[in-house]
Amino acid sequence: MAIGLFTGASQQAARILLTCAGLLGHFRAVVGGDDVTQPKPDPEGVYLACHHLGINPTRTAYVGDSPLDLQAARRSGAVAVAAAWGHQYDPKSPADLTAYHPRDLLTLIAHQPPRFAIRPGHQR
Repeated sequence: MAIGLFTGASQQAARILLTCAGLLGHFRAVVGGDDVTQPKPDPEGVYLACHHLGINPTRTAYVGDSPLDLQAARRSGAVAVAAAWGHQYDPKSPADLTAYHPRDLLTLIAHQPPRFAIRPGHQR
């Protein structure tokens, strides 16, 4: 499974943090806010990460804790997954799915019955 990252932080900052956490090797694409001309909620960064991964955004999920993350996901056509553990999480922000803990993402990836809250009106 190809995993990419789009963050509002610079690409260098993202790579430093991912390296320190021992996670950099898990990401095939890292897109920073300095790689795009339009910040979130514009979907440019999601599109660019998907381009690097060679996949259409409509076949992806974008996980984020901020309302801007979820807007960027929805505008790109990706499944918008709210990271409820994040400090910017707002339960009133529209999301397709809500993950309450990072380990819940493994369920999403594995396509097993998810422990996610599917919001009313979910069309996917």
